Amino acid sequence: MNAYETRSRPSLRRLLVVEFVLLATALVLLLGVASYWAVVRSFREYAFEQQGAWASVIASILSQYYETRGSWQGIEEVLRSLYAGPGPRGGRGPGPWHWRDRIVVFDAGGTLIADTFPEYQLDKEAAVRQAVPVISRGERVGLVAVLGTSPAGRGLGELEQAAVGRVLAAVVATVLVSLAVASLVAFRLSRRIALPFEDLRDAAVRVSSGDLGAEVRLAPEGAPQEVADLVAAFNSMSRDLRASEERKKAFLRDISHELRTPLTILSGNLEAIGAGVISPDEETLKAMSREVSRLEGLVRSLRDLDEASEAYQLNPRALSPVEVVEHAVSSISGPCQSRGITVKGYVKEGTGMLYADPDRVRQVLSNLLSNALRYTPDGGWIRVEAGSSEEEGMARITVTDSGPGVPEEEADLVFQRFYRGDPSRARSTGGSGLGLAIAKAIVQRWGGLIWVERDEEGGAAFSFTVPLLKSLPSENEAEHNARRKLKP
Repeated sequence: MNAYETRSRPSLRRLLVVEFVLLATALVLLLGVASYWAVVRSFREYAFEQQGAWASVIASILSQYYETRGSWQGIEEVLRSLYAGPGPRGGRGPGPWHWRDRIVVFDAGGTLIADTFPEYQLDKEAAVRQAVPVISRGERVGLVAVLGTSPAGRGLGELEQAAVGRVLAAVVATVLVSLAVASLVAFRLSRRIALPFEDLRDAAVRVSSGDLGAEVRLAPEGAPQEVADLVAAFNSMSRDLRASEERKKAFLRDISHELRTPLTILSGNLEAIGAGVISPDEETLKAMSREVSRLEGLVRSLRDLDEASEAYQLNPRALSPVEVVEHAVSSISGPCQSRGITVKGYVKEGTGMLYADPDRVRQVLSNLLSNALRYTPDGGWIRVEAGSSEEEGMARITVTDSGPGVPEEEADLVFQRFYRGDPSRARSTGGSGLGLAIAKAIVQRWGGLIWVERDEEGGAAFSFTVPLLKSLPSENEAEHNARRKLKP
């Protein structure tokens, strides 16, 4: 999809406005039509009931007239008299009917004999159906109907139609006002929803253009919780990207710095030997060999760190905490004796069997013990201790030394790559700065934690957790693992 196709699509805000307005329009129109239909129907029923009631009153008057005359002769004068003189509610005539109503009289055979509005069309069938019989001496002598004064001769009269027109006008006005209000609400709501997404789009474009760390302003008050969560998640992701990029740059700087020193020494010695300034004697070769060893150690540490992060597979099995501690103590007995450092191991009572990869556990302990040896003064002490952990299903192994300890503000920094708490320490004695980072990566692979605290006696206490053995593997699983290890 090219940029033109993307830009040619309608915006989210426009789509929301259109959809909301269409929905509001449909609902308001449906409500308006339903209201208009209900009002008109009720009005019609009421008008027809009133016309029927007035027709009954007129029928009684016409019945008396027929009994007196014995025929319908002169009935027109009677109907005209109904409109003569002042009437109730400002009308004319003595009856309770409206002066604009149309009175139609039929004889017993259904022949039209009188009509107060003969100039208007007459729907005879409808009038006959609506008519009230005129009874004289027990016999039906005619029919009388009260109709609306409509020129079409059917339905409501002019006044009733005017009233219905006013109802229609009110409904239309209500619909228009409702649509205006719905449009305003739709615009505000769509802006509230779409604005964070527009900011997200702009921030994502900036991030894709290399502006890592670009953030979106907070979602406006009243925005849906999902939108606010999305904005917060994007900002967190952007900050993580920026931090990751900064760590990457710092890592490259550290790598180049770590490699520069031994490469400079090697390059300088080789140039001096080539120029005949110095001779390749035993001391010079040993110095160059040490720098090569430093390079090999750095490359090896980098490889271990990469593998600890994601490459290798753990091969856990049951481990005795006593054997783990004894092996750790014996691995540094030689260097400790030469410097007069006391090293001891302890396993607290009740510590269960461990379930971990033995090589990786020893690698973590080796890195922690190397760090302890590096900072423990001659004549000091180192202690390796295994015991239970506050975390369920985990054991805790701690390496404590009598060195200067780790300041509280550096407790998290010491596990970063190439970090050294003492910048003045020489690279040749300060290590590569990767040992604790490797240990942290390994421990995290099996779901454990690693941290450093200040010991009660002032030294550093590095601790990490190891899973406990819950149940021994089945025989089939053990056999499968054994066969897998024997495969070439």
